[in-house]
Amino acid sequence: MVLVFSGLLAALFLILGLLVWGVSRIFTRRLRLLRTLKWVLVSYLVFLPLSVFVGFPLLAAYLIAFSGTRPMDRELAIDPSSFGCSFEPVTFPSRDGLDLQGWWMPGQADQPLFVLGHGLFRDRKEVVERACRLNQLGHGTLVYDSRRHGASPGPAVSLGYLERLDVLGAYDFASRHESAGVVILGVSMSATASLLALPELREGVVAVIADSPFASLEETVERHVWLFLGLPSFPFVPVFDWYLGHLAGFAPGRLDTREAVRHDHGVPILLIYGGDDQRMPAETARAIFEAIPIPRKDLVFFPGAGHARAWNTDPQRYLQVIREFIDGRSVGSPARTAR
Repeated sequence: MVLVFSGLLAALFLILGLLVWGVSRIFTRRLRLLRTLKWVLVSYLVFLPLSVFVGFPLLAAYLIAFSGTRPMDRELAIDPSSFGCSFEPVTFPSRDGLDLQGWWMPGQADQPLFVLGHGLFRDRKEVVERACRLNQLGHGTLVYDSRRHGASPGPAVSLGYLERLDVLGAYDFASRHESAGVVILGVSMSATASLLALPELREGVVAVIADSPFASLEETVERHVWLFLGLPSFPFVPVFDWYLGHLAGFAPGRLDTREAVRHDHGVPILLIYGGDDQRMPAETARAIFEAIPIPRKDLVFFPGAGHARAWNTDPQRYLQVIREFIDGRSVGSPARTAR
C-alpha cells in the first residue's frame, strides 16, 4: 500500500513538473522553471518520507486502534445453536469496567470450564465452534467479544495489553460457576492477552492455552511491516508503536509475552502454532516457549496451518491436543508436531 502510494505520488509530481516545464517553455521563463522544479523536488523529498514514515504509521495505528470487527465477520449469522449447543447471552465487566458481551454454555461441574477469546478484527464467532465442541464433551464454555469488537464497547484496541483485562473479566465470570477449574484459551491477539494476564490470575486456573501469540509489540510490527510492505523497521516501527500506545493509552514496551511468562506463576501453558505461520513463525514460538520456566508446558505445531488456523486445519487433533494437556498426559520438553 505504501509503495503504491509512493509511486502514485511520484507520478503526480512528475506530471506536475512536466506541466510546469511545458508552460515555462512556451513563455520562455527558464529562470522561473528552474525555481519551480527545485521546489517540486524539495516538496517531494520532504513530503514522501513524512507520508511513509509519519503519516502512514499514524494511519495504520489509528485503523488498528479503532476499526474493531471486520465487516465479513459482523455479517456472519452463527451462534452456538448453529453447532447444536444451548446457550444464553451474558454481559460481564472487564477488570476496568467495560461491559463485555458473550455466550455462556453450562457444562458439568466435575469438568474444567473454558474461556475462549478471539483474534484481532474478529469476534466471538471465530471461536464459537470449538467452544461448542468442548461443551459437547462436558465442559462449560464462555466465548466473548473483546473490547471494541463485536458487541462489546471499548475506547481503543491495544493488540493484547488492555485486552488482558477482558481475559481477567471473563475469568472472574467463569470462576463464579461451579467447575473443576478454569482453562483460558485465546487465539492470536487474545492468546497474547491471555499470557499477559498470567501475573494477575488467581487460584483455580487449570491451564492457559495460547493459540498463535506474538512475542512483543515491537517484534510483531517489525515482522508485519517487512512481510506485507517490504519496509525497514526504522523509523516505521518505533513511530507506529508510539502512536498506538498514545491512542490506546498504554506503554508499548509492556506488551511482551516473554516477560509475562518468565516468572513461575504455577499455571501450565500450552502453545499452539501453525506450521506455515509466516506472521508468527517457529522462532517466535520457541522464544516464548523457552522463556516459560515451569515443566508443565508444551509447544505443538500443526503442519500446513497458517496464522491461527490450527483449528481449521485439524479440529479433531486440536481437541485431542488440548484434552491430553489438560489431563496431564502431555508435557512437552521439545516442541512437537501434531499429526
